[in-house]
Amino acid sequence: MGFLVKHRSRVIKRATVPRSKIEVGTMIEFRYEKVKGGKVEENLVGAIVLSVWPPAGALKEKKVHGLSLDMVSDNHLRRFAQIIGAPSVDENVENPSGGNMVKFNLASGRTDAYKFYDTKLTKIGGLVQSAYRTYKMDKMGQVRVLDYDFKNLLAPQFRGDFAD
Repeated sequence: MGFLVKHRSRVIKRATVPRSKIEVGTMIEFRYEKVKGGKVEENLVGAIVLSVWPPAGALKEKKVHGLSLDMVSDNHLRRFAQIIGAPSVDENVENPSGGNMVKFNLASGRTDAYKFYDTKLTKIGGLVQSAYRTYKMDKMGQVRVLDYDFKNLLAPQFRGDFAD
């Protein structure tokens, strides 16, 4: 697999945000600490944020549920946009650290997120099985929100403000 390099080549801009400001629907990039064979490894991770749970609490308790960009192919990304519906991506969302960012128009809230996952996301063959990940927030390093170029990837009706 290994689609992260391809996705990173489409990033227009990165903006650092605090972990407490991670929003549902954003594409993020961060370093993640993982213990492997008694050693601590740090890996670069890219993800589409599906939810942050629990909404209130310490960083030690919070988890980010998302789709690992390393396992999401272009075809999966197109199907993901189709499942969300038109427009699935919004360009003019204000970034907490200033400027604009790209955001998928995903449902938020516990019930809405579960319904979306259960009824729609599981319909994309192979996506959930290979790309769904849960990240502990206290193991995440510097988080950057990605401004992603969907122009040559998604049809205009799914790009919202990207349409020319």
